[in-house]
Amino acid sequence: MCDFITKHMKPVSIKAALVILKRQIIYFVGKMITRYRKYNRVVIDKSIMPSLIGTDRFINSIQLARFINAIRAAQRTYLRITNNNELANNKDRFEQILTMSALLYEATRGFSKLSPWLRHLKSWDIHTEEIKFLNREFGKSSSILNTVVASIRNKVVYHFDRDVISESLRRLPIKEQTVFAASKSMINKDMIFTVVDDLIIDYVISLIPGTLPEKEKYGLFLNYVTHFSEMLIRVSTDLIIEYIKEYAMVDKAKLS
Repeated sequence: MCDFITKHMKPVSIKAALVILKRQIIYFVGKMITRYRKYNRVVIDKSIMPSLIGTDRFINSIQLARFINAIRAAQRTYLRITNNNELANNKDRFEQILTMSALLYEATRGFSKLSPWLRHLKSWDIHTEEIKFLNREFGKSSSILNTVVASIRNKVVYHFDRDVISESLRRLPIKEQTVFAASKSMINKDMIFTVVDDLIIDYVISLIPGTLPEKEKYGLFLNYVTHFSEMLIRVSTDLIIEYIKEYAMVDKAKLS
């Protein structure tokens, strides 16, 4: 992994990593909100829109924008998770991390498809080093993106593969009692199947090579997803906005 991102990714405990993650998301979301303060709307004129419909780069732009919206939504949801049920809070935050990972992989694939139509833009030059890193991670089979993140997308988020479950179960320490599910109350909706997350975390950790302690490996994964997502969002937003501005107008509008 290159120095461009590893200098920001010091191994930490899970608790510390979650605190760092929340602070980073607050900063990153705020940064994106204030980045284009001169206008808050991009519009395409009726006379131009027909010429864009059906073009590959316009469709790819919309596809990539979809992933950016989804990743941002996962970030905002993560920040809004707060109630009196700490057990559920931890579960819901973990789900958002898994969702962000799956979306991150799909968004990176979308970015790769769109890249040929964006190289002429000024934003491409501005973000040269970041784009090099994004492309290098996508093209490197041993990167965290193509090992851990891709596996989460392919084997965990949309379906929990039987082979992953079996593999993690074999590593699960046999305790006096294994907590399969827990709840803060007797109400059905509060029940959390805790063993599922234990197995997923074990699987994620098993995909990260090296001799770091398990907590530090998991912290490394959290930091990677956070920094990579922020980088991809920042670069993609700048590029898409600049590309659309070739065919559109920007202005200020009162949003309801």
